[in-house]
Formats: sequence, structure tokens, C-alpha cells
Amino acid sequence: MAFDPPFDLFGEVPVSWDEADKWCLAVAGLKPDSWRCPYYIQYWNVVEKIRRAKIAGTFDLIIQSDS
Repeated sequence: MAFDPPFDLFGEVPVSWDEADKWCLAVAGLKPDSWRCPYYIQYWNVVEKIRRAKIAGTFDLIIQSDS
């Protein structure tokens, strides 16, 4: 199975706010409009966790919702 690596032109793994919001909802059950969401993103290293999940190929699996 071939797939494109999650890296951009400069070798970085980009992370968007939308992806961080989806992570918070899926992993911590925090809605994006919650006052706790920005705190969680900053102090629980969400951006780095998303980068690692993208590299491992598990990001989409983690943020999947059963709804």
C-alpha cells in the first residue's frame, strides 16, 4: 500500500487548527468552542502528538467518529 508522506516541501508535518480541534474532540471529548480546548492544545502537546500520529499513519484512525 503506497501513500504520500505527511511532509510538506520543507520536511515539516503541517498541523491545522481544524486538525487540532478534531483531535481534542476525539481524544479528550472537548468541543472546539470550549474554553478548555486551547489550554489542552498548548499544555498537552497536541500539535506534536498530531505530527507523530501523521508520521505513524494513525491520525485518521484516531480522529474517526462513530457518529
